[in-house]
Amino acid sequence: TEKAESMFNAAINSAANAVARGLTVSVNQNQFDALVSFTYNVGVNAFKNSTLLKRINANASQQSITNAFMMWNKPKEIIGRRKREVELYFS
Repeated sequence: TEKAESMFNAAINSAANAVARGLTVSVNQNQFDALVSFTYNVGVNAFKNSTLLKRINANASQQSITNAFMMWNKPKEIIGRRKREVELYFS
């Protein structure tokens, strides 16, 4: 419905704005998109205070960033989503 689409767009815009504000380093479009997906799922406040954001801003290694994504592994059904976000981030 139109209302659901409007609510979804507002949530995505909120996540995208949080990612843009939180980053102090440049990322490519795939990385940005992966972070928006992550933020949409875990919430803006969780992202702003996350180890993931800290590691990205510190130019940490690929393994360190992957590990930070994968810290968010509850419930276990979310692990597939995290893996897809990692794949997108590093593609």
